[in-house]
Amino acid sequence: MYLSLVDVFSICKEYEHIEEQCLKEAKNTEELMEQQLFIENARSLGTIQLTDRIKEVKKRLDYLLNNHLFSQEDLELNSMTVTWPKRIQPIFDKNDEVSDLSGLDWIGFVSVFAGSCSARLLCKGTHCLQVVDKVRRERETVLTEKREAVVLELSKLKAKAFDIKECGDMDQLTTYTNEVFACDPKANERCARKHCVCEQGRGAVQDSETISNEVQEYWTEIFKVNKFFQQIKKKEMLEKANKEGVKRKKEDKDEPAEEMSAIVVCNKIMDQIKDFKEYIPVISILCNPGIRERHWVKMSEIAQKDITPDSGTSLRKVLKQDLMPFMEEFETISGAASKEFGLEKAMNKMKDEWESIEFNLIDYRDSGVKILASVDEIQQVLDDQIVKTQTMRGSPFIKPFETEIKAWEEKLMRMQETIDEWLKVQSQWLYLEPIFSSPDIMSQMPEEGRLFTIVDKTWKDVMRHASKDPKVIPATSLTGLLEKLKDNNELLDKILKGLNAYLEKKRLYFPRFFFLSNDEMLEILSETKDPTRVEPHLKKCFEGIAKLLFSPSLDILAIYSAESEQVKLIETINTVEAKGAVEKWLLTLEDVMLRSIRDVIDRSREAYANRVKIINASVKYAYEYLGNTPRLVITPLTDRCYRTLIGAFHLNLGGAPEGPAGTGKTETTKDLAKALAVQCVVFNCSDGLDYLAMGKFFKGLASSGAWACFDEFNRIELEVLSVVAQQILSIQRAVQDHLETFVFEGTTLVLNSNCFVAITMNPGYAGRSELPDNLKVLFRTVAMMVPDYALIGEISLYSYGFLDARNLAVKIVMTYRLCSEQLSSQPHYDYGMRAVKSVLVAAGNLKLKFPDEREDILLLRSIKDVNLPKFLSHDIPLFNGIISDLFPGVTLPEADYSDFLQAARDKCEEFKLQCVPIFQEKLIQTYEMLLVRHGFMLVGEPFSGKTSVLHTLAEMLTLLNDREQMEEQKTIYKTINPKSITMGQLYGMFDPVSHELCLILEEIMKMMTPNDFDLRGHGFDPGISSDCVQVWYDIFGAESTRVGANNEVVDIRYARRSKQRSDCGLVRMACASVRGLRCSQLQGQISKLSHSFFKNQTFLVLYLQTPLLTLKEDTLWYDFK
Repeated sequence: MYLSLVDVFSICKEYEHIEEQCLKEAKNTEELMEQQLFIENARSLGTIQLTDRIKEVKKRLDYLLNNHLFSQEDLELNSMTVTWPKRIQPIFDKNDEVSDLSGLDWIGFVSVFAGSCSARLLCKGTHCLQVVDKVRRERETVLTEKREAVVLELSKLKAKAFDIKECGDMDQLTTYTNEVFACDPKANERCARKHCVCEQGRGAVQDSETISNEVQEYWTEIFKVNKFFQQIKKKEMLEKANKEGVKRKKEDKDEPAEEMSAIVVCNKIMDQIKDFKEYIPVISILCNPGIRERHWVKMSEIAQKDITPDSGTSLRKVLKQDLMPFMEEFETISGAASKEFGLEKAMNKMKDEWESIEFNLIDYRDSGVKILASVDEIQQVLDDQIVKTQTMRGSPFIKPFETEIKAWEEKLMRMQETIDEWLKVQSQWLYLEPIFSSPDIMSQMPEEGRLFTIVDKTWKDVMRHASKDPKVIPATSLTGLLEKLKDNNELLDKILKGLNAYLEKKRLYFPRFFFLSNDEMLEILSETKDPTRVEPHLKKCFEGIAKLLFSPSLDILAIYSAESEQVKLIETINTVEAKGAVEKWLLTLEDVMLRSIRDVIDRSREAYANRVKIINASVKYAYEYLGNTPRLVITPLTDRCYRTLIGAFHLNLGGAPEGPAGTGKTETTKDLAKALAVQCVVFNCSDGLDYLAMGKFFKGLASSGAWACFDEFNRIELEVLSVVAQQILSIQRAVQDHLETFVFEGTTLVLNSNCFVAITMNPGYAGRSELPDNLKVLFRTVAMMVPDYALIGEISLYSYGFLDARNLAVKIVMTYRLCSEQLSSQPHYDYGMRAVKSVLVAAGNLKLKFPDEREDILLLRSIKDVNLPKFLSHDIPLFNGIISDLFPGVTLPEADYSDFLQAARDKCEEFKLQCVPIFQEKLIQTYEMLLVRHGFMLVGEPFSGKTSVLHTLAEMLTLLNDREQMEEQKTIYKTINPKSITMGQLYGMFDPVSHELCLILEEIMKMMTPNDFDLRGHGFDPGISSDCVQVWYDIFGAESTRVGANNEVVDIRYARRSKQRSDCGLVRMACASVRGLRCSQLQGQISKLSHSFFKNQTFLVLYLQTPLLTLKEDTLWYDFK
């Protein structure tokens, strides 16, 4: 051991000598040269030799560490020795810096040295090369040895770690720990820092929860170590007992057991941790991050001394102040500080949240003005924060921030009020801007136009400011913004009031304007300079007038029906004399039309009486021009309905046909009006109607003398029906009293006693209201149950030119009766009046196209074309068996679809589709359904080809039109996904600002005009519901004109002028039959998606000049188009 210490001292002395030489500053050139030579030698040879000696020392130390307990000084000396190779390199680097900074005369030294060494360099060049090579090899040897030394050191450390795990001697653990700390000063520093954190540093003891967790972690680790050493001790005692025997065991019982050093240390540490745990509540109370200066003042008053911490305050100092008696009071203060701190953080978080919230601004048309869009998220955040702020204000701990939180609440409330006023201004501005963009409207309402100009300027300034900085807080914090918006809303209310008064005045002058919406009226009234531009709107005022014949001087000479029938007017109407007042020449047109029709009738039948007698009632003929439209077949059921309605009219009551769908309730009412030459407006009722909208409609009826048929009247809410009863009663009493004028809801109206109100109801539908008693007594009811299908079919076939109409009509009825009995029950199968009507219409079209063909062949072809597309595959053989029994020996000839199929192949190639036979068949079936229906549905599983059939067919019809084949029309189609909008927007929703019905369907209808001969379709995809079915039934009904809840007139008669229609058809698409529809590369993927994602059927309806709609039962729809 003594020799080992001598070697250690010797090695340290040599390294210290090298260090001294490296750091010594040379006084002259000779000393510098000597120093550099010494250092060069030390770097190359000296350190290698010293490293070898250190290795020998380490070997001896490894043995001694296992057999001797070193003192602290010896351990430090050994640690210093083994770390010298690592510490000497920075000293060499320091020498290089000192040499570079030396102020010696290097130029003189170099010249002297060069002169003295030139001869030696010449003679020793070879020797120098040898030296260089030797040094290189020596350096490689040094690096190799260093690597081996590192590997050896790691091996020793692993061995020592293993020794510690197996050994119970705490001395060796202490020795190893000291050695490691000596080799790694940073670890020692971290340990010391932790100690300072616990006892000296206040700044680090801020999170009491973290300290508590760390203490618990330390306790767990020490407990594990203690348990480990306990197990080792127990093992050693057992082994010792086994060796010495039982006798020794008995002797040991009386002797106290000697504890292991490691266990003693562990127990001591655990005791210290237990003691420290007692101070954790103190740390939790006094190191609360929520404590502010005001809290320290209170605690100082309680302790009667200043305990406010400063930069030098530590936990040890705090504990020495003997504050434990006051901790209960301190805890209350600290708890309040935590609550206050939580409120403060919540308030700051709310403020920070607005930093990233901006208004979503979009361009308004091409005006260059931006408008607000989708503020729902902003409103949600605003509402949430207002609730939070009001809750915080009610907290007992908000007092320190009471002023600030109150100001923030006021800011939020003002922001909310500003946004509400902003949206209200925008809503009314968007409604009025198109109106006052018309110079004609501005000239007719100069005061309202002046006010709107003021609002328009302010609005654009506000939006320009918001566009520069769209963040919500800056945009709503503009000085005076809220006041400006309130002023603008007041002006807009005046403008709307003036606009409504203006329109009301026009409606009272020309009562048929009551049946139009405000937008339609404004479109008509804005055309003051060119009367021809009013022509597209005539259909909304006069059902039978499609267009007018104008002279070059804009005089009206004649009227035309939709069937191009011309009726010359007995008096020329001068539109120029009206001086831009459209309502004046429209009123004149109404009067001249009635007199012209009366003149035509008088001249055609001089013996024709001015009255028509039906039972015991007399009804005036109204001479309304209705065109050359088709009429209903008069059956006993129809005749009974006529008599009931005329009797009700005679008694100044209303009529109320009721019964299941498809029995002719609405059509019979309309046909009776046609027989009497009265304008009849069908009004589609919905649960969104209110008494104001109904009152507006009743004003038009009472003033114009028109008939109204309120379809599905019991869909209206019960509360509204009670008010409607009073409205109808006031009109009926005025008629009974033969008044010329009467007051209706505050408006004086000129009464036309020819007005009549009829309602239709289907009691079996869900969601229907029971009529109140005061409303029931105002109507006479008539039951409409089962129509006479055979009689209707017979007379219809006769009208189409069939000779064997009676037998053929019976076959139609028998076909549907057998189908209902033998075929499967499916929700889309229909064997009622609409199905019969479809077959009749198809047969009539075929008779016109093939007048010389056998009638049974034409009828069989019609039955198959209308019904076969909708049947499922397993029902088709049964259906074929039924028609083969009813039409024995009849074989259908193949139709010539060569041009059609060639167009199909061309378009399939263009769309990358496979034109397989089943796809061609579905194209033909869809096309044939197109000829006889207002609209139709494509029913089938996803990826069965519904969309491809529709789009391909539409493109085919356009191609056939370009090729001038099959007399087809150009097709325009659009697809709309109604799941992106609400049901109210799609089918009708009242705008609280304009009291107008806002619906996308209205905009679709506007694109279809009587002069537009293109074929148009629109695609929809809403979910199936009873309301949805009823809405589309309203559209697909057989009557050609209907009025929506906003008095919007919907005309679907012009879908195809050469064909008659009947409601909605259906084509069944089987997924298994059209597998070749898509590109073969996608076949497998589509098949998997079809079975994985979708299980419900899909309904798609196409109707012409009315929407093409897709109905889906599934609530979640994936569209992979």
